[in-house]
Amino acid sequence: MDDRLDISMLLHGAGGTALATRELALVMAETIFRNVYGEDEFDAQTPFTVEDGGDRWIIFGSRRPEDDDPEPGEIYRGRAEIEVAKMDCRVLKLKAKAHLPPPE
Repeated sequence: MDDRLDISMLLHGAGGTALATRELALVMAETIFRNVYGEDEFDAQTPFTVEDGGDRWIIFGSRRPEDDDPEPGEIYRGRAEIEVAKMDCRVLKLKAKAHLPPPE
């Protein structure tokens, strides 16, 4: 993976121009989450909410562990969390929390 930035991105950063708006970060997060986890999991996470994390947008799914009804021994799925950098739209975090079932 090449982490070097093109000079154009360095100039945007030096000028303080953030590429990711709240709306763009939400669309990116929803699209990426749907692509990685599938339509059923995406539907279970909607609606997504966006919080301002300073240099990043933090997008959360709405699923809670108690919303899931897994078979015995299966993992409870929790809410999604995606972080998008404001400056260059990089995805900094992409996860869907999972919880082990309570002991019988």
